[in-house]
Amino acid sequence: MALQIGKNGHMKYSRHNQWRVIALALLVFTGLNLVITPVEAATPDQVAAFRRLWGRTDNLVSDGAVNQAWVWGPGALDYGYVDKYRYNPTDNFSQRAFRHYDKGRMEIDPRQPVGSTWYIRSGSLVKELVSGQIQIGEQNEFGSPGPWGKSFPAQIPIVGDPILSDATPTYATFTDYATLNNNNQRPDQRGEAVVKLINRYADTVPYISGDPLAKIDTYETATGHNVPVAFSRYMRSTGQITDNGKQISGPLFDPIWHFGYPITEAYWARVKVGGQEKMVMLQLFERRVLSYTPSNPPAWQVEMGNVGQHYLRWRLQHDLTFSGPARIQVDKFRSVLKAYGSPVTDNAEDFYNLINSYGLDPAVALAFFIRESGAGTAVGYCDGKNSLDNKNWGNARGDRSGACGFQKFDTWRDGLDYWCRIMVKYYVKQGLDRLEKAIPVYAPTSDGNDVNEYLTTVYQMVVRWQGYKT
Repeated sequence: MALQIGKNGHMKYSRHNQWRVIALALLVFTGLNLVITPVEAATPDQVAAFRRLWGRTDNLVSDGAVNQAWVWGPGALDYGYVDKYRYNPTDNFSQRAFRHYDKGRMEIDPRQPVGSTWYIRSGSLVKELVSGQIQIGEQNEFGSPGPWGKSFPAQIPIVGDPILSDATPTYATFTDYATLNNNNQRPDQRGEAVVKLINRYADTVPYISGDPLAKIDTYETATGHNVPVAFSRYMRSTGQITDNGKQISGPLFDPIWHFGYPITEAYWARVKVGGQEKMVMLQLFERRVLSYTPSNPPAWQVEMGNVGQHYLRWRLQHDLTFSGPARIQVDKFRSVLKAYGSPVTDNAEDFYNLINSYGLDPAVALAFFIRESGAGTAVGYCDGKNSLDNKNWGNARGDRSGACGFQKFDTWRDGLDYWCRIMVKYYVKQGLDRLEKAIPVYAPTSDGNDVNEYLTTVYQMVVRWQGYKT
């Protein structure tokens, strides 16, 4: 696999790795250091602590005993990243125990006594999503989700349907509006109302709702932001909880612990929910996002956003893997193929669905297609044979020899199907899902490749298609 463009514009190939797939299969068979890194470091006691905290509010919801919104979500989410953290700048980084849920993340703080309020913290995920930086230490240490030390604020809709639109704000919308380092503070506006409508691009226009719950009644001096009645009342709400195995009435939240301080003002936004447009007031806090939808039934007018889900999506977007949820939609997949003049443009939806059916990410698959053959347009000749006649999506080698030693297929779909199968079998299932691990095997230096250039090229394409600046 892997080819390079020569100075004459044609493709040049190396034969040094003719049997790489077979060699990889033997390596896997012999069990040589291809163990997937565990994604968490929680002990059984810590897992039990997570479950007790979840059960305080959500066990009754899960059992259908109360008609309340989830505080965390139905259950812990699967995830695929390791969180490295240190509590003192002189310490080494260690693996932090945590649990992801729809609405947020629980984190163990080993400095605190077991069973104390702050032994488990509610993660400040919203700050990371807005800043584009991952907090990796207590002393204001931050890292980047990307490979070049660049920040990538999350281009993910804060509330509503997960499809990007011009109207719905994302976390990135608020990067220049949020208080992240004692900046963007606002004066006390208690007694006034939330009167700005914001879109994805941070443009604001006046919007007078006349809603009494949009009136500001709280000012937080720690971050310099105003909180409307709808949210301040919600954070003080009571409900049914489980305490020592008994159902009692009590406060649902500790506002600072659950939500943290507000980091933005509240804004109105036009949001699509289930494909229908709704007017929603939203506000970002350090740990959670709150939304107020006047058209909802009273018990569901104020809700918490799916920050935990969004954070996982953001982390995995920048930890490039072959597998995982699609990082781009089919329309973007098609438009990229069209821009390259690809011969498979008319088959975009079919190919997109085929990649998805293998549990692979269409964006990464498309980036490999472009990197290997210019999306099926870059011509290379070997022994008088045209490499494009191979219809080989990723220039895979094997026993069906075509031009330049790569396999030949009857159709581009056959070539894509084969590429998907070997990616799942020899990479995803063998601990080489992450591109940083996979590319040195897929396109080794012994084959004349520049591994760093290959990774950077693929990464740049994927994040650019997602709407980030690279």
